[in-house]
Amino acid sequence: MEASSTQEAKNYVLRKKWGRALDYAGFQAIPNLLLTRQRALNLSSTDLVVLLHINRCWWRHDRDPFPRPARIAAQMGVHRRTVERCLRRLEEKGLLKRLEPRRTDSGRVVWPISLTPLAVSLEQIAEILASRAAKDES
Repeated sequence: MEASSTQEAKNYVLRKKWGRALDYAGFQAIPNLLLTRQRALNLSSTDLVVLLHINRCWWRHDRDPFPRPARIAAQMGVHRRTVERCLRRLEEKGLLKRLEPRRTDSGRVVWPISLTPLAVSLEQIAEILASRAAKDES
């Protein structure tokens, strides 16, 4: 099957599952390990939802997202300080890194957030699980 045919098949499956909901706010790819290892990563429900909101803004691997805590809070229905405390905890746990402020091309000051530490943590978990599976097979 060609790559484009494979992509079309995946798009068809997503469309059958979610319908027009995909057209209005998009969708995101999340490794299931984030959910299945939520407890091992010591993530509260709030932590997980904040991570999902940050990931929603992470379109390219080489460009860190910069969602505003106030916007995340409004979308979650919590106070801005709740999101800010959550960001601090996630950084202390080593699952994200808040970067230095920078100016966008339009001149707006933003505070990027790197999810690379989370991706690295999930990669390490995947390696451990793969190693265990290989050991079980031998």
